[in-house]
Amino acid sequence: MAAYTNQGYVFGSGALAADSLVLKQWSPEVLRYGKDILVFANFLESRTELGKNKGDTVTVPIFGEMAALGTTALAEGTTIPYGTQDQDSVDINIFEYGRALSRPMAVDYFSNIALQTQLLQSLGWNWAKSWDALCLGVFNGAAHGVRTAAAGSLVAFGSNLTSAAGTGIGSISEDNLDAIYLKMRQNKVPRFPDGYYRIVTNPVGAGDYKRMENFELLQIHNPSYGFGGLVSQRIGRYKGFEFVETQESLPVSNKVSYVFGAGVGAQAFGMPMDVRHESDLDQDYGRHQGFAWYTIGGVGAALRDKGTHLIVLRHGT
Repeated sequence: MAAYTNQGYVFGSGALAADSLVLKQWSPEVLRYGKDILVFANFLESRTELGKNKGDTVTVPIFGEMAALGTTALAEGTTIPYGTQDQDSVDINIFEYGRALSRPMAVDYFSNIALQTQLLQSLGWNWAKSWDALCLGVFNGAAHGVRTAAAGSLVAFGSNLTSAAGTGIGSISEDNLDAIYLKMRQNKVPRFPDGYYRIVTNPVGAGDYKRMENFELLQIHNPSYGFGGLVSQRIGRYKGFEFVETQESLPVSNKVSYVFGAGVGAQAFGMPMDVRHESDLDQDYGRHQGFAWYTIGGVGAALRDKGTHLIVLRHGT
């Protein structure tokens, strides 16, 4: 079939060369479909070093706030003093990742806009779910855990509390949130630029927070507050935390929350996500085609295990 142009897309298998304009256009489209699914990747520091290959290492710098304030008046003839800030870095080994779909040429795939959209959506969703699952590994590896023995009880901090198993674990309370916030502030855990820490939880865990009286009032007065994405949403800000609810990559029934500050982890790319095409998948005269997302990247912990930068909060079995 001859290629033709429609709304910025080029259809027709003849237009799909290995480095064609079609594939260059499809990569940002796949990213667009996948971005609403990303949850944990949104909270990691990012770095892209083009030209790096699988097995290489990418160093991601992590910077904290400047400690000293500029409150001293400058005298005539003096220079502006320099401040210091906490600095760290994480070395991330990058690898190849990808997943493909196959389509027979018997279906004139590129003559149907709806079929093309479905292909791009499938690739985008699979890429986002796959990458976010990798990013979740940073959060699951927390050295610090918290459990509550019963609703309203004080929290217990410890490195041996990261397991999901346990008995007698009650709902989280406002006192629990106060204790966790104080612990993070005392350990100088950096907040995000908006001044809040983050709590990411699943729908059953979010129920504990939504039942708090003042948290519900926040929801009532800010009904439009949210991500608006497919699988996650911001459900409010309360007691120094911004809450994100998602079912993606989290257990369905256990009440689990990830409490963290900025710089908890990092992601690095030698090559950002790209769309690849194989015009003769089975070497059968072009009757079978393949489409794939492909990237070279990796994730790693940065400030996760330092102080209480990341806490795994178990408030229900």
